[in-house]
Amino acid sequence: MISTHSSTFSLKNSIYLFLSIAISLFFTWLAFRDTDLKWFISSIKSISPFWFTVFILTQFGMIIFRSERWYHLVKGVSEERRSRSRVYWTSFIGFAAILVLPLRMGEIVRPMLLSSPKSSEDRLRTTWLLSAVLVERITDGIIMSLTVFCCILLIRNPPNWLFITGLISLLFFIALAGLSLFISFFPDFIIRLAALPLRLTRRTFSSLIIEKLKYIIDGIRKGLAMSVKRHEFSHFLFFTMVYWAFNAFGVFVLAKAFYLDVSLNISTLIMSLVVIGIFIPAAPGHVGNYHHFARLGLSIAITGAILEGPGMAFIFTLHAVQFLLYCFAGILGIAAGGLNRETS
Repeated sequence: MISTHSSTFSLKNSIYLFLSIAISLFFTWLAFRDTDLKWFISSIKSISPFWFTVFILTQFGMIIFRSERWYHLVKGVSEERRSRSRVYWTSFIGFAAILVLPLRMGEIVRPMLLSSPKSSEDRLRTTWLLSAVLVERITDGIIMSLTVFCCILLIRNPPNWLFITGLISLLFFIALAGLSLFISFFPDFIIRLAALPLRLTRRTFSSLIIEKLKYIIDGIRKGLAMSVKRHEFSHFLFFTMVYWAFNAFGVFVLAKAFYLDVSLNISTLIMSLVVIGIFIPAAPGHVGNYHHFARLGLSIAITGAILEGPGMAFIFTLHAVQFLLYCFAGILGIAAGGLNRETS
């Protein structure tokens, strides 16, 4: 019985891994299919040291502000006090895990590290913190989708696909927000609906599964309610805007390092499209979908040989630096004891 379960679990993971790699390979081909390799390499070699240094500094600031907004969201989820340093170290590890693990499975790392190993009412629950992650993702998705529309207003003759991309993304995250609200206000209905197939099939242990489902739904409902506490949620929104502003400015600065004529508006658009693109589950590091959606944004301002040479070198460097810095932050978090769940 154990071996059958293990083989099923292994098969499922293998399928997930195969799908993630297939998605990444497809988007990587779309992004790099016409790249001028010689100009690509020479562009990286001739990068401006000054602007590249400024870019690195913006990325460190981006990581700090991303951790700070998570700190305020966590404060809203529980009255239990958690030190800012503790939240930061676990955030660093969690951010790295999102990149290192495929199909965005790293999203559960921050909740797991901040929750108590012993379950009790007066301590953080993993389910509550998972709800906070959901709030974070929905907020980012809606803000980035709206940002795409704001950028469109400043673009002369924007392509139709840009509007469609922003609209699909916005509708998806509004629907996700609506579903979350429905769970919050009508948890009993959700439980009855989910339990119906179990009762109809009269499966063994169905009552235990239903009880577990009730616990999970109740945890999600409480977590969602606590995540949007007015005082802490306003702080979360403020640092979210600062975080994304740093992100967009970093894209703008790196474009300068590659001597590309890219405005702050296009830099913001590139950032927004990348965020939308990496919501598509893919291989570790968002490889492929990150590059393709960044290319789509850059192609609004730059086309032809410049896009295929220095343009793709810029996109490759943007992704590589962010990936390496987040991994470095994750190592710092581990070294500082962020994996110790007993630490408060």
